[in-house]
Amino acid sequence: MFEASVESTSASFTVTNTTLQPYVVCSKSQTNARTRAFEISEIFNVSMDDLSTLYNDASFSCFVTGLPHGGPDDSLEITDNNPFTPLTALSKLRAGLTSYDFDDLVPKQIFVGLCDFISYYNDGDGNSLLIDFGLTNDTEVNLRLQSLPYYELLTVVEGFANAMDEDCSYVYADMSALPEEDGTGFTVALPQNTSLSCAIKIALSLTVYDDVCNIERMQPFLTSNVEVQWVLQSGFTDVRPWFDKGLNGSNVVVTVSDSGLDINNCYFWDSQRVMSYRTYQPENRKIVYYYDYQDRFDYYNGHGTHVSGTVAGQRAVDGITESTGLADGVCCVYNIIVCIFYIKMAVSFRLPRVRNLPFLTSVLVKVSC
Repeated sequence: MFEASVESTSASFTVTNTTLQPYVVCSKSQTNARTRAFEISEIFNVSMDDLSTLYNDASFSCFVTGLPHGGPDDSLEITDNNPFTPLTALSKLRAGLTSYDFDDLVPKQIFVGLCDFISYYNDGDGNSLLIDFGLTNDTEVNLRLQSLPYYELLTVVEGFANAMDEDCSYVYADMSALPEEDGTGFTVALPQNTSLSCAIKIALSLTVYDDVCNIERMQPFLTSNVEVQWVLQSGFTDVRPWFDKGLNGSNVVVTVSDSGLDINNCYFWDSQRVMSYRTYQPENRKIVYYYDYQDRFDYYNGHGTHVSGTVAGQRAVDGITESTGLADGVCCVYNIIVCIFYIKMAVSFRLPRVRNLPFLTSVLVKVSC
């Protein structure tokens, strides 16, 4: 496994890579994604840990990894079954970055994902990150843009042409950066008056770095559970044909793969009984079976607890007496009995890095209302 030489000269990420550049490598083997990843690691002589999933379906899988400038070594036995191509600057931009609703986005932030095949140190704050990545003035940004091989083409492409000509000198004084603790990237916070053209310009200027593998705009997290019923059932506001026919989920067993469950959350807590893991407990208020494959916890603000609450949660502040809460699950209206199966498996085949998704521990949970 290649580890880039990293030497800290300022209090920030220092990323140095003159040997490797990001490539997209694919496998069309008629197997599964994990086997394809292993195959690619063997053929291209890279570590499984240095493969970041880009695309996967039944017919083929693609990953981003680091290969030498100029492509893989000629001595490697690469067939048409394993196509590869450099990760271009434009392909580092995630879908939605150039959407025209950017003006209404609060706050205006861009996440810069650093490549898996680079080693990083983060020994300081985000201010020097702006210096390291040349985000201090418009002149420096313009020079990087002009180094792109298809700069002239971008000057006439709708959506990018305005960005090439925009004067964004007003942005840099109030810009800030926040590094991820694990070195996977950093978030650039833009002033609220930043135009879409300037956001595109700044993001595009960062694509010239081989250390950068993806750039996306940060979307604010919104809760919209109240909309889920009609969205799934009909797609029309407040139209619920399944419920109208009596299909309300009663006595249905539901399986969920997610990040774990916080058993002390008031929507699941049972003060009358002690949880016995890997043991069927039908008398419990909510959780009647919890298989702790990896651990017995959920992440802070964990997705698994959120999903479980949507399906079967009901508030009981004292762990006994149930009452109407702000986010009761659907079961509390229709008396659903559900079984939830959590999987949080630590595997070397990783999910696409779109904002640091947590690995999926294994926990079997049955929840009853």
